[in-house]
Amino acid sequence: MDEQWPYLPRTATLDEASAWLEEVTGERWPLPRFLEYGLWPSVWLAPDPAGLHPSVMARLFGDEAEGFLAPVCFAGDVNRLAVTRAGCLTMTRNEAGELFRFTPGFDFTISNLRFHADALKEHATRIGSKPGPALEKLKRKELIKKGSQHWASIEGDLSEASRNGLSVAKLDGGFWDVAKALVWAKSNGKLIDSRPPVASPWHPPG
Repeated sequence: MDEQWPYLPRTATLDEASAWLEEVTGERWPLPRFLEYGLWPSVWLAPDPAGLHPSVMARLFGDEAEGFLAPVCFAGDVNRLAVTRAGCLTMTRNEAGELFRFTPGFDFTISNLRFHADALKEHATRIGSKPGPALEKLKRKELIKKGSQHWASIEGDLSEASRNGLSVAKLDGGFWDVAKALVWAKSNGKLIDSRPPVASPWHPPG
């Protein structure tokens, strides 16, 4: 059921889709990996009276006067995107499945890419991933405050993250992945050995 999965927009940007797949699979998902697994994106295509003949526009857009999400469905366009990270839509299908070719094509950027949530969830299920707990992330100051009781060197370790390997837990926007930080601390013998009377995620057993 959808509520078992972490939140994902119905149409996700590359950053949103990548972060979501990383959360549910525990692996990195850069753009080339999406394309290699057949997770081909779509881009928003708006009507362009100056670029298309009216009869073609009518067939391509139909009743979608504002535009529609056009799938990148030509292998040449996908290969170009994978190699150069720059996009040019030279072929697509309308919502009725009719194929259209553009000469010249329509340029687009990485930020224009959109991935359908249903396809991402189907893919995650197919490769054996299971919905996991929601990602807990904290700012540096909050992480230090929460973890210092059981991780005495946390402040210094965070300062040296780029050199000691703790950067694996660093996220965008100044956040830190709490679970990954704990894994690093435990594997490096940083957690205090005394056990608190109440179970705490900061002192995982074993």
